[in-house]
Amino acid sequence: MSSVLILFSPLLPALCVSANGVYPDPVGALNLSSPLPLNSDTSPLSVIQTKHSSSKLFRGANSMQLYIVRHGIAVDREDPSCPPDPDRFLTQEGIEKARQVAKGVSEIGAAPDLLLSSPYLRAYQTAEIFANELSYSKNKIRKTDQLLPGAEPLQLFRELSKDKDLSAVFLFGHAPHLDDLIATSLGSNHHITSLKKSGVALIELKRLVPPSGELIWLATPKLLRKAGK
Repeated sequence: MSSVLILFSPLLPALCVSANGVYPDPVGALNLSSPLPLNSDTSPLSVIQTKHSSSKLFRGANSMQLYIVRHGIAVDREDPSCPPDPDRFLTQEGIEKARQVAKGVSEIGAAPDLLLSSPYLRAYQTAEIFANELSYSKNKIRKTDQLLPGAEPLQLFRELSKDKDLSAVFLFGHAPHLDDLIATSLGSNHHITSLKKSGVALIELKRLVPPSGELIWLATPKLLRKAGK
């Protein structure tokens, strides 16, 4: 299946973007039928940028943009040389693909106020790669146990409430915990996403505790890598 980006907004109808075209609804994109063909004026990147700009323009005074990033490809657990889980590191492929994704996120105009990472090495390495592409000091990356696998999602939002004046925060962690965070922020009891490694979702939080947010966009790493080229 082609890379698909799902876009949501209260101001615009839902759009899905793939390499083949722009679809008027998520079902059309998932079925890969009847796209509105892309042209020189309507590329996946231009649609993402428009969506991102609209979100920033109409962002509420007390809202926070939350970029949720799954770590990149790490050494396989079955590899004889694999270290304990907290020390699993990104492979060379994982490093390069995460860098391309981070560059794509930079291209759409993301400007972080804070980068929060799981203490596990593979997540922190991914955060460092994004920091480099987003011109954010690596020394300012903050680790939190609330992004560890199995952590209680609500505890993360309580921690974020201490930084409620920030406009844009990046989170780097693990699946399925990040999908738990997305579901919790949208008021759902069930997963509605399945982030791929180096995949990114943007949530606009209207309220932190209890969380109340809106999914602005969710992009596969393949599509974001194309945006960064």
